[in-house]
Amino acid sequence: MEHIFELTPIPTLVISPQNTVLAISRGFCSDVTTLNPIDFRHLPLDILLNEIQFIKATQLQEEVDRAIKTRKVCVLEPVTLDETRFWEIRITPIFADADDQNKDKRKKEVNENHIINHTSSSPSTSQDSLLYIIIEFNDATPHETQIKDLREKLRDSEVYRLLVDTVKDYAIFLLDSTGHIETWNTGARLLKQYTAAEIIGKHFSTFYSQEDKDAKIPELELKVAVKEGKFEDSGWRYRKDGSKFWANVVITPSYREGKLVGFTKITRDLTERHAAEARLVAEYEEASKLKSQFLANMSHEIRSPMHGMLSAITLLSETGLNSEQKELAGIIEDSGSILLQVINDILDYSKLSSGVFQMNHHVDMSIKDTVKAVIKSIETGLNKADSDLELWCTLDERIPSLVQGDPLRFRQVLQNILINAVKFTEHGTVEVVVKVVNNYGERVEILTEVIDTGVGVSPNLTNLLFTPFTQLDNSLTKKFKGTGLGLSICKSLVELMGGRIGFRHNPTGQGSIFWFSVVVTKSRSKEIPSISSKTLQTMTTNTGKPILLVEDNPVNQKVMVKTLEKLGFKNIDVADDGRQAVDKFTERAYALVLMDISMPVLSGIEATQEIRQMNEKGKNVPIIAMTANALKGDSERFIQAGMSDYIAKPVDRRLLVRLLAKWLA
Repeated sequence: MEHIFELTPIPTLVISPQNTVLAISRGFCSDVTTLNPIDFRHLPLDILLNEIQFIKATQLQEEVDRAIKTRKVCVLEPVTLDETRFWEIRITPIFADADDQNKDKRKKEVNENHIINHTSSSPSTSQDSLLYIIIEFNDATPHETQIKDLREKLRDSEVYRLLVDTVKDYAIFLLDSTGHIETWNTGARLLKQYTAAEIIGKHFSTFYSQEDKDAKIPELELKVAVKEGKFEDSGWRYRKDGSKFWANVVITPSYREGKLVGFTKITRDLTERHAAEARLVAEYEEASKLKSQFLANMSHEIRSPMHGMLSAITLLSETGLNSEQKELAGIIEDSGSILLQVINDILDYSKLSSGVFQMNHHVDMSIKDTVKAVIKSIETGLNKADSDLELWCTLDERIPSLVQGDPLRFRQVLQNILINAVKFTEHGTVEVVVKVVNNYGERVEILTEVIDTGVGVSPNLTNLLFTPFTQLDNSLTKKFKGTGLGLSICKSLVELMGGRIGFRHNPTGQGSIFWFSVVVTKSRSKEIPSISSKTLQTMTTNTGKPILLVEDNPVNQKVMVKTLEKLGFKNIDVADDGRQAVDKFTERAYALVLMDISMPVLSGIEATQEIRQMNEKGKNVPIIAMTANALKGDSERFIQAGMSDYIAKPVDRRLLVRLLAKWLA
């Protein structure tokens, strides 16, 4: 029997009732310790335990005594041999009861005497005797590792539960798969005012308005969460007392073994942030409004005197001036035009950056005629005697005769780029190439290139070309003047037209190529309506009819009167403000009214509205707004106020003729 214990692979000790070591198994020597078992046979158990050290002798002795006392197998909590292995100690007491002892004794007597004498047999022992104590060491490392991981998970889960329960700023709770509330944390109780007993088991739609419930919004949110993996939204939610708060809601689905088991719902109260954002939006809108008002005022205050100056120069040039006077008048006109361009650039940039720029994408225009007109206007300004620069133009025959777009802004972009090319090219050529690069049926993509042989652009400056207020020549002795806004404005205008703009070096090695492309719709019209000779003739039989000019600026009054007189109008009345205009209109019938907008006493809009309310005469008279305000929406606002048409200052004489012919004919 002792030999069997020694050979067992299970680490085992056999202890006598006197706590001496009777046998040590092979498994004990190989797995638990490397000590020589012969050295410990018949020695007290505590000496062996002191050598292996991973369990105290007193602790093991207490467990042995308990096993003997209870006569049951005793299993100790696993102990660690090192940081990686665990041992479960199993103590088994082996007893021999009294009956078994008597039987063994009688059997021995029979074998010895070959007789059975019941009356002479020894009396039975009254107590069982302890034979052995078997101590087994079982490797519990895999099991204990799982237990350890489970305990850590349980600990983490408990920490998470405590964290969720104590959070006050977030309402965090679980829903079952149908949207009914299963848990309720402190934050939910504080935010929504329900106790756990009141709300658990109810559907989370309790927190929504009746309108949202009727629209099945809560159910839809759960469907989106399942489909997208998460649902997030912000909106009004309701507390127990009926008060509402602006909530940010996140709902995420939970799965177990691929099956939907519920949802986690997190709600934050963002009422204060929502109010702050609303205030910011209101402040931004107010700032934008003030900026628009400022731009309108600047436009009016700057353009009004420019209108008087440029119109006066135009009239002066048509008088009998000698050559020296004509030269001086030309210098004034050129300088005024440059100043007007600078003003227009600054105002255009301000309008573009504030989003109040006006575009018109549905005007019939001839790209060929527009390009030719721009080239002709720049050719006129070239000093042929001092320059050997040549302007060339190449137009693709496939360009439609008419397209729908904004001819004014198309012309502005081309003119800016072409003026730059001419300014930076003293000798050689500047060529404008316009061609169709894509045909989409009713829509075509038009590419416009301006190719020059000028000074070109330094490679390290190309990334600054379309940046506002950037001038490539920034030296104190710079030759080329400007605001540095032209190309930036061109870029914004082209993008508003849905196109692209760019630059590349001239492949010849000298000069630059600036290009822009826009996609336009072919027009169904055959030609652009123009003022026919009959219309002009009709206007000239009408020049005798009285016209009312309403203008508060004395210089502009004189200039406009002279301009109208040059066009053949002799019967012109002048009013200094809107109130005088209304008074004069009550005294006399006018064929047409040219009405300034910004005036003292009564504005042009207020005067127009009073005139329209007077009588049949007031309802039908053409009233043309004549103003320096040129912001997005201004023309619509004037028409809505009762005006018939609109012309911007400085007044273009050709546009004025067209308007007069239109309304008087």
